[in-house]
Amino acid sequence: MDPVSIPSIPAASFPLPPRLEGLRRLSYNLHWAWSPKTRNLWSLIDRTAWNRYRNPVPVISGPTEWSRLLDDEKFLAEYQDVLADFDRYMANGAGHWFQQRHGDKLSGPIAYFCAEYGVHESLGIYSGGLGVLAGDHMKSASDMALPFVGIGLLYRKGYFRQSIDADGHQEHAYPDYDLSRLPLARVQDANGLPLTINVELPGRDLSVAVNLSTRCLLDLTLPDQIAQLLEDTAVAPDRLLLEITESAIMTDPTRALEILNRLHTLGVRLAIDDFGTGYSSMAYLKSLPVDELKVDRSFVKHLRDNQNDAVIVRSTVDLGHNLGLRVVAEGVEDKATFEELATLGCDTIQGYFVAKPMPAPELGAWLAKQQQPAASHD
Repeated sequence: MDPVSIPSIPAASFPLPPRLEGLRRLSYNLHWAWSPKTRNLWSLIDRTAWNRYRNPVPVISGPTEWSRLLDDEKFLAEYQDVLADFDRYMANGAGHWFQQRHGDKLSGPIAYFCAEYGVHESLGIYSGGLGVLAGDHMKSASDMALPFVGIGLLYRKGYFRQSIDADGHQEHAYPDYDLSRLPLARVQDANGLPLTINVELPGRDLSVAVNLSTRCLLDLTLPDQIAQLLEDTAVAPDRLLLEITESAIMTDPTRALEILNRLHTLGVRLAIDDFGTGYSSMAYLKSLPVDELKVDRSFVKHLRDNQNDAVIVRSTVDLGHNLGLRVVAEGVEDKATFEELATLGCDTIQGYFVAKPMPAPELGAWLAKQQQPAASHD
């Protein structure tokens, strides 16, 4: 089969002398990590930077004396030699073991999955033996010209490093990598855009709700911006819920309606937030392309002990359902209020009774806990 070619975009853009443009190809291909001649080239360019970073990107993107190197015939000869070796290495693999013995037995590349890869110390995304072994597998596969693609995880903060302080206490620190300074490139999709992969998690079909300010709601470029973000991130439009208040709509109803219709055409879901606290008329409500009404917490809070609030909530639930809308109650803080809302036919609740705000890393554990079967009391 043909060699595997993966189009990619370097993480950083910086100028290089035209005669030395090949350094960019060398720096963004990790072959240098096990090529002594290429690593020596980085040292010839800037020994101090290379010894400090052990990473070619800061070496060639920093304040380098290119004029000195361009006048150095010995350096230019070394550069041309290293580049020629690299181009031969990357050519087609026809003379290597795999192509000679098994080249006609595969119809596609081999996918190699590992959580971590210890390819080089400048990419601290490995913790120990498993990562180093996976990195060695990648190097060997490359040398044999195997059609081999490694798939793993890239950690912005890498793995923590442990040390012992002067008092004998163990400490740990997480490096915070600037991804634009790492020898990495972003994979492109068929349209030349950064590749995005969606991984569906059973039982975790989540949506994100975003409150829109009046300024955002009346921005005529907003629908185009959201459309571009949805395309770039490959997020289904119905996974995004935009919440707007009545007061924001009434600031400029005609313009707001135009923008809401465009957002509705994208497939984005829309909700009227804090319903009942603004001044919108029923005429505007029936013309808005919204999917949800959110009953303001000021009515929900005293639902059980204030007859007027109970009437407002009940009427809002009926109104929403008669208009074909989902109704959400905000600010639900106890089980009794939840049960009363369920009796009224409210579709969804939000509030501290469900959960308090939490950091994103804790959300997965919380969701998993909700899906566990209730304990038996036999």
